[in-house]
Amino acid sequence: MHGELALPESPSGVVLLAVGRAGMRRRDEAVARTLHLHGLGTLLLDLLPRAEASLDPFEPVETTALARRIVSAVDWLGHRAGTAHLPVVLLGFGDDTDAVLAAAASRPDQVETVVLLGSGGDLNVPVEWVRAPVLLVVAAGDDQARGKQEQLRRRLRAPFRAECVAASDQRLADPDARERAVGVVARTLRRPRALSTATAAGKAR
Repeated sequence: MHGELALPESPSGVVLLAVGRAGMRRRDEAVARTLHLHGLGTLLLDLLPRAEASLDPFEPVETTALARRIVSAVDWLGHRAGTAHLPVVLLGFGDDTDAVLAAAASRPDQVETVVLLGSGGDLNVPVEWVRAPVLLVVAAGDDQARGKQEQLRRRLRAPFRAECVAASDQRLADPDARERAVGVVARTLRRPRALSTATAAGKAR
């Protein structure tokens, strides 16, 4: 498993970007650059070994395997001198959000925040065990996102917040829409109390 760690001066946290699909490296590098401008470090993590990355990019990879690799990276950050003191944020796009949620459920004391971008994933993971606040950012007009939002609101016991951004497609593939989405993420992470006091599913509406 390969990863690239980048830390600006005096970072306020480190965002682990889970790259679980081939061909998405350029997208995630752009996301990382935007987060750096907001004072956040990033760990750009390739979840697929080269042998797996060479397979059909539309062939699903087992969520459990991807989650285990994310957990290994979280543990590595927690033992590294330059990052052990930093809050860890897990960020996943689309179908990779299931693995991110599963990893957060496995490391409740180490993950500070979970960020989900886009409406992919079937939520067939133990989201009830996630303790970290969850931020979902989707494209406005994404009908599939409404179902995901309601599932998360119903099943999560952690604070949950959903945001919409203007986009020309429902997968946030447009660079401008993606930039707006990451801007929402960065502004939210600068105000962690706002997210930690968001509505907790099953407790308040």
